[in-house]
Amino acid sequence: MLCENDADSWYEAIAALIGDPALLEKMRRQCLKEAQTVYSIETVSEQYCEALCRSDPAAADGAVRNFDLWLFWLKLKHFIRRCWGFAKRTLKRAFRT
Repeated sequence: MLCENDADSWYEAIAALIGDPALLEKMRRQCLKEAQTVYSIETVSEQYCEALCRSDPAAADGAVRNFDLWLFWLKLKHFIRRCWGFAKRTLKRAFRT
C-alpha cells in the first residue's frame, strides 16, 4: 500500500486498510508469500552457496575444507532458521483477523 509520506496520507491509508478486511487479508497473504519465497532458508542458503562457489572454486564440489567456514555456515543456517521462525510468528500475529 503506497501513500505520500505525510501524516494525513498515512492516516487515510491505515484507515482504509482497517476498514477493508479483504484488503488486509490480501496484504497478509502477499507478505507471507514474499517472506516464504525471498527469505526462506532454501533461497538464502542457495544464494550463500552460489556466492561461496564463486569465491572458492573448491567449494563447488561440496568440499568445504576450511573448518571455520563450515562452522560459520552452521551458525548462519541456525540464525536464518531462527529469523524465519520469528518472521512467520510476527506476520501471523500482525495480520490475524
